[in-house]
Amino acid sequence: MQKFKRTAHFAVVFNPFLNSSCANFVKKSLLISALLFGFVSKAQPPACTSTLNSGSGTRVVNSGEVVCVPSGSGYTGSFLINSGGQVVICKGTFTGSVTNQPGGIIWDSPSVNYVGVLANFGTRNTNASNCAPACSPLNSGSIGTAHTICYDGDPNNLTNVASPSGGDGSFLYQWQISSSGTGGWSNIAGATSDEYNPSGGLTADRWYRRRVKSCGLTEFSGSIKVTVNPSVDAGSIGNAQTICYNGDPATLTSTAAAS
Repeated sequence: MQKFKRTAHFAVVFNPFLNSSCANFVKKSLLISALLFGFVSKAQPPACTSTLNSGSGTRVVNSGEVVCVPSGSGYTGSFLINSGGQVVICKGTFTGSVTNQPGGIIWDSPSVNYVGVLANFGTRNTNASNCAPACSPLNSGSIGTAHTICYDGDPNNLTNVASPSGGDGSFLYQWQISSSGTGGWSNIAGATSDEYNPSGGLTADRWYRRRVKSCGLTEFSGSIKVTVNPSVDAGSIGNAQTICYNGDPATLTSTAAAS
């Protein structure tokens, strides 16, 4: 049997002389077509104008409204979707009924189980991506700040100057270190927060940056440099000497300058 991808709209005139079994067949065929077959679109659902996390009763969705039922929603009501209205259903089991009028749109995924009646006279888009977290461009945020420390010193805490944004709103962090700032970046074990306090004992310049992942996207903050001053050499003085009791020592000279 051929599977249809579109709902066809028919104008039906019932002949009173048709026998009842034939008339019932026509009615049932049209009803099945209206309930099961709808135009399949590959577009993505628009942004929600309202989200239902709880409630019951019948929610009427009018033109311009995009009402969303997320996966963890406790909403147990039903929907009447008028022309121009849209509903995004991502709840695994939807107990209410849904009546989608011509011109209305239902967005859902194949994993949604409808317990109540689903009467679709408009458009229904069933695609797993409809219920995937929406990804927006990922911004890594910024970290701060470059500074200078003494040889063998302890760098300052690297702070979160500006938080990341975009993606799906959930972020995974990993701080990295480099000895040049132009490559050779390696992950720092355990440094997975938005801020990082580097270990002390630095004897050479180091660069740090923060990697951010969200929704399959990856971005890096700008790198900051921790400059390490050279070690201090005290130089030397000379020389040892022996003097008489109550005598006057010779001037202690600098035999090698400090550096």
